[in-house]
Order: sequence, then structure tokens, then C-alpha cells
Amino acid sequence: MVQGVAFDGMATGLETDEIIQQLMEIERETIVRQQQDIQEIEEEQEVWQEINQNLVGFDNTIESLNDEDLYQGREAISGNEDVMTIDAEPGAQPATYRDVEVDQLARPHTVRATTHVSDLEVPNADDVETAEDELGLDGSFLLGESDEPIEVDPEDTLNDIRDTINQESTDAHARVMSGYLLIDAEESGVENQLHPMDVEGGILDSLEVIDAETEDLTRIGMEEHIENTEVSAEDVDEPLEDYTGESFEILDETFELEEDTTLEDLQQEINSRESLSATIIGGRLVIDGDGQEIEANDIDDSDSGLLDDLGIINGDDNPNYLQEIQNEDSPQNANFTIDGIDFEESANTNIEITDNVTVDLLRTNREEEEPFNLEVREDTEAIEETIDQFIDSYNEVQTYLSEMTGEEEMLQGDVTARRLQSSLRSAVMNTVQDIGDVNEDIFSLGEMGIEIDAAGTTGDFEGIMSIADEGDFSQALEQNMDEVQNLFLGDEEAGVDGLIERIDEQVSTYMAESVTDRGIVGNRKDNLDNEIGRIEDSIAREERRMERREQRLREQFTQMEVAVYEAQQQQQQVMNMTQQLGATGLSDMMM
Repeated sequence: MVQGVAFDGMATGLETDEIIQQLMEIERETIVRQQQDIQEIEEEQEVWQEINQNLVGFDNTIESLNDEDLYQGREAISGNEDVMTIDAEPGAQPATYRDVEVDQLARPHTVRATTHVSDLEVPNADDVETAEDELGLDGSFLLGESDEPIEVDPEDTLNDIRDTINQESTDAHARVMSGYLLIDAEESGVENQLHPMDVEGGILDSLEVIDAETEDLTRIGMEEHIENTEVSAEDVDEPLEDYTGESFEILDETFELEEDTTLEDLQQEINSRESLSATIIGGRLVIDGDGQEIEANDIDDSDSGLLDDLGIINGDDNPNYLQEIQNEDSPQNANFTIDGIDFEESANTNIEITDNVTVDLLRTNREEEEPFNLEVREDTEAIEETIDQFIDSYNEVQTYLSEMTGEEEMLQGDVTARRLQSSLRSAVMNTVQDIGDVNEDIFSLGEMGIEIDAAGTTGDFEGIMSIADEGDFSQALEQNMDEVQNLFLGDEEAGVDGLIERIDEQVSTYMAESVTDRGIVGNRKDNLDNEIGRIEDSIAREERRMERREQRLREQFTQMEVAVYEAQQQQQQVMNMTQQLGATGLSDMMM
């Protein structure tokens, strides 16, 4: 006998391989049944996975309803959108605003050069033809309240100066048009007025934006940064310690210096007076008479000497006037009227006329145009769409559960699936506990005209949700939005939990949200995974047993073939010997 060699029917003539395969197929029926069990479990897993996905979708629609702004949506309408538009944020009070007229739009302060770049009296005047040519200027200047001095180098062109302004200034932006420099305030309105002044090198004077030889008698101010004046303070936010208890007068307005008063405090105090305004530019205080000239006899600094020390007046009590702007468009505020109330604003856009309501001004009313109205009213479109999505998502969950628990379906008689259907219905439709503490008319979805199986659309276990009464639904949204919000969101102050929290609690109980937060559905799927694992282990053991069984059968059939073969050989030998003996005897007899 040769180990490991098969003798398929060599001696017996039997198809031993086929016989062994037939025997193994009979024994494999156990594995086939187990594989069928796995397939059925996987199909059930797919059903629970679909259920979980439906629950996730339902949970998302619930989250969409959990937004206060959704219930406070507003629609804003302007009677003349060419003149004024209106925007209302959630929570704005519904109202009609009448007799709207726009008399004037706000505009920014604009200063411009009076001379073309090729005609400027600059160091390189002979070589300057365009805004691309080097001017030869060297110095610095200031434009607005929050700016630091803007530096100019001899190799700078007019375009370079423009670009430097746009890069470094937060109060202004510049343009070059046909060889002329224009500088605009970054924001519109009188309060954002520019105060261009040269610091060193007479740059703006050379560019003919300001005129160094002409004084603006309505504006006085400091020539130097506060740290370079006679006062001890080195910055605008440091106290003017040496002047506590003293005072000065400008245009009959008296200003008293208290302990710890800073230059910034002084600016704010000046701005609180009707006849004056002030700004701080590059550490320098500028005082504006708001169109009124400020003469020497309009200033009394004899008590404090502060204005003299700051350089706002000189030793002879003469004001230090700022240089006059050559050519400018003065800034102006917007003026408009609503319900007989006059508004004055520095901007044309995003003007708040009341809480959560803003308007944008586009142009003034034309003479032939009548005053118009603005209206803010509740916008129910978004909440309607979200409730429709909520209903559709709920129905998707319940319909699929009803299909899968039907006769001869995968989850027929499944207690978990039936309990999920029932708990969802209760969470959605039952009256909210203690809702009567905050609502008078709406205590459940039923009072909103929302019912389950109201139209007889289904005979399933839990039924289909629908808006059964459109009238009740519309009335709830249009007249009782606050109660609708209380129904869904509850009232934290009153200790009332709304539908959202109750539904979310039920959904979260079942829904598999993450690897660690499995929920009942996730645990069910995990149990099925474990069952598949056990069956696969059983199949693996059975496969190993069958391999051993097949090996034993092959060995037994091989042994049988060998035995038959050896018997056949012995038989043949006996026959041969018998034939030989018979032949020998016959030969002897013949002799």
C-alpha cells in the first residue's frame, strides 16, 4: 500500500470519488442550512439598517423644528423698493410703518486734487507727465482718525501714493482718475469726515489736495503728536495730570478737566456739545466748529493753558488753523421720515429703525412720488415646509415598519418593531404634559389639524399622519404661532417640555447614533452580528469535521481497493500455479 495514493475503482470498478462526493453532500446539508440562516439574518440586518436610516432622517427633521427662529420668521415688504428696501429678522414685531419719505442719502467725504499730475509743482516737475512718473516728494501726511502717518518716498509715483493710502489707511481709500488724485472717506456720513493734514514735507500741499497758504477758519488743531507737545502725557489715552480742576472755553462752551482726563476723554466731551465736534488724527486733536468760524476771541485758555501746551493755539492766543481743503464734496448724513419721525443716519444701508428691522436707502423720493408704507408680517412658509417634512419623515418610518411587520414579512410579529411604532405614535400625537400652563388653545398636533389616519388612507397598525384640517392648520400658524412654538419647543421658564424633546427621547432610545451609542436598533443589529459570528464558527467547525471525514472515507476506499487488488493478485497466482501443475502432469503422462 502506497500512502496518499488513491485507487479510484482500480480493483472494484467502483466510482469511489463520486460515491464520496455524494456522501459528503449529504453531510453538507447542515452547512447549507446554516448558510441559509446567515442569509436570512443578513436580510433582517438590512431591514433594521433601513429602519435606522429612516429614524436618522426623522431625527434630522425634528432637529430642524428645534429652532426658535423658525417660528419667528418674518416677511418684510416695501411699498417702493426703488427708494427703500426693508429686512426683518426673526422675532421682529409685525407692524405697518407709514408715510415713508427719503429726503437725502448719506455720502462720504471726498477730497480731490485741483491740478493734473503733469502740472503739479513737485521736485521732479519737469519729468512728470503721467501718474506713473516719480514725483520726488519726501514726507508724510494724515487723512483720518484711526490712521498713522502715511509715508511718501522720492521714488513714489501718484499711483504709488494711491496704493499706499489703500493699503495703510483704514479711514480712506484713494483713486487716480485722468491724472487727478481723489481720496474718499471709507464710510459715509458727517461723523466720518476726513481731516487731511501734512505732517512733514508738504505732501498734500504739493499734490494740491490742501492749500498750505489758506487757513480753514472753522477747524483748529494740533500740529504735532501729543508726545511732541508740552504736556506730560505721551499718548491720547494717558491722563493730562497737570491740568486737573482747570478749564478752557471755545465758542462759549466750557470744558473742565477732571482727574485722569485723557485727550480721548476730551474728544468725547467736545463731541457731546451741539456747536462743536472733535476727532483725534495721528495723536493730534482737531476741533471743528461745524461750519462756524473759530476766532481768537472765541477761545479762552487763560485758566488751564492746555490748548497752548497742545499747540492748538500759539503763545499769542491765535488759533492754529488747519490748512484748507482745495476741492471737496462735503460729507452728509441720510435724512428720511417714517410715521412722522425724522431719522438722520451716517449710512444708507443696514439702518435699524426698530428692534430686528433694518432698511436700506437706494435713492430719494421724486417729486411726483407719494409717501409709501413698509410692512412686517409673520412668514409661515418656512415652518409649513418644515412641518410637511416632519410629517413625510414620520410616515416614512411608520410605513416601512408596517410593511416589514406584515404577513410573511421579515419582522412579522417582532415585538421591538411593534413597540417602536407604538411609542413613536404616542410621542407625536399625545398631549404635551403641562402645556396648559402656557397655551390656551393648542395642546397637541390635533389642535393644529394634524391627525393620523384622519382621511382613512391606510389600515396599517399605526397609520399615516396628514394635515386633516387645512383651516385649523393655517389658523394655528397665522394666529397662534407662539403657541405652536410652545407646543414644539416647550417653555423653559415654565418647566414645560415640548414635543421635540419627547420625540427626540423616543427616537434616541431606538436609533443607533454612533459606535458607542447604539440604541435598541443598534443593539438588535449587534445581536444579529453576533448570531452570524456564532453560525460562521459552527460552519468552520463543520467544515473541518467534514474534511477529516472525507479523508477517512478516501483512506477506507483506498484500503478496500488495495485489499481487493491483492486478493485478485493472489487468485491469479493460484490460477497460474494450477495451470502450471496441470501442464506438468500431462507432460509426464505422455512420456
